[in-house]
Amino acid sequence: RFWGKTEIRRTLWSSITMMGSRLEYSGIGKELFLGFLIALVVIIPLGAMMAAVEFYGMFKGVGTAIIYQYALYAVLLYLFGFAYYRARRYRLSRTLWRSIRFAQTGAAWRYAWVQLGYYVLAILSLGILWPLAQVRLQAYLINNTHFGSRRFQFDGKLSEMMGCWIIAYLLAPFTLGLTLVGYKAFTLRYFASRTKFEGLKFEMPVRFGDLVQIYVPYYF
Repeated sequence: RFWGKTEIRRTLWSSITMMGSRLEYSGIGKELFLGFLIALVVIIPLGAMMAAVEFYGMFKGVGTAIIYQYALYAVLLYLFGFAYYRARRYRLSRTLWRSIRFAQTGAAWRYAWVQLGYYVLAILSLGILWPLAQVRLQAYLINNTHFGSRRFQFDGKLSEMMGCWIIAYLLAPFTLGLTLVGYKAFTLRYFASRTKFEGLKFEMPVRFGDLVQIYVPYYF
């Protein structure tokens, strides 16, 4: 699987051309395999801990069990954010264009804490503040992304996303969630337009119909 994923990435990267030059992927399957083995050191004890907490809750009451379960969910969410950031850092460090390497600075542990905090805030607000989590996390990712010694910049604003999100959020139950697909398309366009590099601006002309063709067949 790890060697196969490496070959897929190598093929996809080499299929992307910018200004006449193709992207390069220099990762190897062995690195992904070793990363998986390291992850097992965390996953196996965590799985055992979750089973122990569930068993413990059977004797200490429902309230105690619920508290421990939520605590474990928080740990899982933190580890997910940590792993996501590390994976993104790895992919960028193995991506080159014209022999210049991309990089992801910043701290994975910090991103994981920020993600956990904003996700909890979004949950407590019943989803209303979801765009706040999106824009703050995207800012941390992009502002710590480099090409060589030069840094990307992201200047997205919550106020420019809330209107679209509120409409999609309120209409989602009446449209079988299709308004959320429309919001996803809006997010992709907006994030691209608010990303800059050395004075260059980006554009992603993806539309609702483009994503429907991807998501709907998988849904059914």
